[in-house]
Amino acid sequence: MTSCVTPISCHDNATTTTPLLDLYVLEELPAHSLVGSIDLGRRLTPTEQASLRYSLLSRPTAPDGSVPTRPLFTIDERRGMIRTAQRLDRDTLCRRSVDEACYIRFDVAVRPMTHFRIVRVRVEIVDVNDNRPTFPRPSINLALPESAAVGTSLHLPAAHDADSGVNGQLRYVMMTSAAVKNAFQLVERSRSDIRLVLTSPLDREKTDKYQLMVIAEDGGEPPQSGSIQVIRPYTRAPATCCS
Repeated sequence: MTSCVTPISCHDNATTTTPLLDLYVLEELPAHSLVGSIDLGRRLTPTEQASLRYSLLSRPTAPDGSVPTRPLFTIDERRGMIRTAQRLDRDTLCRRSVDEACYIRFDVAVRPMTHFRIVRVRVEIVDVNDNRPTFPRPSINLALPESAAVGTSLHLPAAHDADSGVNGQLRYVMMTSAAVKNAFQLVERSRSDIRLVLTSPLDREKTDKYQLMVIAEDGGEPPQSGSIQVIRPYTRAPATCCS
C-alpha cells in the first residue's frame, strides 16, 4: 500500500506568526512513508529555497499528552518532507480516543533566521480495519426452562473490536436453523447488552435442544467478523440467567 497524503498548505493565523499545518496518514503503513511537506506559502527565490533547513523542534505528542518513546516521524533537513519513522498503530497511540480522531502534534523549526518560523504540525492517524471483532470466549452454555414465558431474554456476552469509528461499530447476526429462528430473536439493547429473546412457547417434546451461532460484523470495508457458539439454551430446571 502506498502512503496517503493530503494536499498540503501552511497558513498564518491572524493573531500569530506561527503557521499551522494539518496532515493525515493511514495507520500501519511501512516506515518512511510520506506524510507531507512544509510549505511556508511564500515566494522564495531558488537560492532562498535552497538555503532553508528543517528540523523537529519538539517530540510528537499523543492526544492524552503522552510522548511515545520511539520516534514517530522524521523530516528531511533540506526538503522539509515529513515521513513516518515506524509503522504507526492508531489503536496503540490513541487508546483513549477510540471514537474520536487521533491527532499527533509536534513543532518544526525552519531556518536560517532570515526565514525563521516555527510550524505547528498536526497529523491525523487514520484508522484502517485491521482488527476483527472478538468475543470473550468461543462458546457459551445457556439454560432456559420449558415453562419460560414469551419475552424472556438470555444475556449474551458482547464482542469487542479495537478499531475506531465505523471500523469498530458492530452489528450482530444470528445463524441457525429455521426452528431456532422461529423461537428466538436477537436483540441489541446497547453496545454491551446483547440478548436472545424468546418469541414463541417452548415444547421439549418437539425440540429438546437448540444450537445457534451469533456473528459480530464490523463496519469496515471489507468487514471483518467474529463469532460465538450458543449451546443448549433449554433445560427443565429453573433458570437463573433470565430476565
